[in-house]
Amino acid sequence: APQGQDLLMASLLRGWHEWDGTQWSFRSTAGVGSISLEKEARLKRPAAPASTEAAATAQKKKKRKVAEEKVAGAPPPSRDELVKKVFRHFDRDRDGLLKQPEMQNFAKSVGFDGTGQEWAQEYKMICNSHRVDPVRGVDAASFWKLVNEDTDDGCYCSNEELAAMLGIK
Repeated sequence: APQGQDLLMASLLRGWHEWDGTQWSFRSTAGVGSISLEKEARLKRPAAPASTEAAATAQKKKKRKVAEEKVAGAPPPSRDELVKKVFRHFDRDRDGLLKQPEMQNFAKSVGFDGTGQEWAQEYKMICNSHRVDPVRGVDAASFWKLVNEDTDDGCYCSNEELAAMLGIK
């Protein structure tokens, strides 16, 4: 089934188009041969408009995130928790390292507005001052030092700034 589509869509029961790398071909013999009465009844219900469905899904995700961040009566996250969450937030490929583009996204969130070339130089300086291999990337421990250092080698961020990066008030 096409990505994001219900496998039991009526149009898929009759077959579908497939891409073989060079052209589209219709396979009328493809599809579901039979379905239960329950699933058949589900097929007969009108589908919600895509925009309404997408908006509802986005709203549910937003509510879930807010609920996770604000557990009833829970204290605000500690500084260490905030730093870990910010690190994970910018670690888009989830490899436990912030490489140059990921660190650039962090830098932009704290006010860096230079060119790509200027960022490349800045990134190398940050890596050198923290004894990090620029190709490998910044690990969580080095990132923790970076956001906690109020020196020329660091990039101190307050708890409020860290929380703002995560959308936490």
